[in-house]
Amino acid sequence: MEMSVQTTGIPEVIKTLDGLADLVDAKLMALLGAHAEVMIKLRTAEGRDVDGKMFAKYSPKYALFKQAKYSGPSYPNLFLTGDMLGAMNTKPQPSTEGHLTYKVVGSDTAVVYFPDAMQAAKASGNNAKRNFFSLSAAEIQELADEIIAEITAREAIL
Repeated sequence: MEMSVQTTGIPEVIKTLDGLADLVDAKLMALLGAHAEVMIKLRTAEGRDVDGKMFAKYSPKYALFKQAKYSGPSYPNLFLTGDMLGAMNTKPQPSTEGHLTYKVVGSDTAVVYFPDAMQAAKASGNNAKRNFFSLSAAEIQELADEIIAEITAREAIL
């Protein structure tokens, strides 16, 4: 079982990138996916959801359990052993089914996913309570800007 979340994109970003689709390759999409993965992990470590809000508090019972096992922050950050977030991975992939997917119209796809079934199940349960496995409009725009900057840099070299 892989984590089943799909993001179709923001219309304005897609319009911006649509004319550049023929310049986007698998290498660029891999870079994009890796950046998306880092964004999610950093925001999650801060205890924030996709909307920038602090995660809902842990139940009192789980908070005590976590406090006994882990000396990290008192706020929820979905980190206990590191296995779940450590299992998050990135790959370029032509198919978009069953993954958190970012696609530039007419190009390859960047995929952020949990390849391990147990970690994917944990991520799915956590995501239902604390929406972490997604990107905000601002984060998607940042990725679009990164694509444009990379394409511009490549074109300058040619």
